[in-house]
Amino acid sequence: MSNDLKEYEEKTLEDIKHKDKRGNEFWYARELQKIFEYTDWKKFESVIKKAIRTCKLSKLNEYDHFKMISTKRKQKDYKLSRYACYIIVQNADPKYKKVAEAQTYIATQTRKRELIEQYENAGYMGLYNGQTKEDISKRKGLKNNENIMNKNELAANIFRISLTEELLKKQENIDETEITKIHYKVGKVIRETIEELGTTLPEDLPTPKKSRKTKKVR
Repeated sequence: MSNDLKEYEEKTLEDIKHKDKRGNEFWYARELQKIFEYTDWKKFESVIKKAIRTCKLSKLNEYDHFKMISTKRKQKDYKLSRYACYIIVQNADPKYKKVAEAQTYIATQTRKRELIEQYENAGYMGLYNGQTKEDISKRKGLKNNENIMNKNELAANIFRISLTEELLKKQENIDETEITKIHYKVGKVIRETIEELGTTLPEDLPTPKKSRKTKKVR
């Protein structure tokens, strides 16, 4: 990551973050306007309105993310969620340096999340005979990609993750495709070992009922 992106990550949003009495974080649109170097409020508000439309198209409640308020000077402003800040950035004009930096940062972070999900699913697919994390959650009747496991299933997954990490540490100049293959291979080898031993495969193990003591893997 470039120095500009590091600076954005560490300062841009965190420096102007506020918290309400309940500890919920929020941002003021007029402060964000200054960060992104918009001198005209009307132009920046047009970006906010585009972001609100994006929020609606995503079938999210706009009022959870954009709350219109009035400043002490009787100026129009908005209290924004972190998600609102992100979609404002995505709708802003990249001709402004800070906007361009922010858009690059968000694209970079999005790609990182995609890769983490890709690697995670590769490991699951190896261990669960082709099933992704979402497939496993649906099969168990769980929501939000939860994966509740009993102790044997949890142990197999912890071993899979630990062994994968050890193998990756030994690799040099490895690309995304090879990393994905290693995640899958480790899961598959553990599955084959379970089959050879004649013990129960992870997808055939019972799912424990939810409780405070239940182990979850995300």
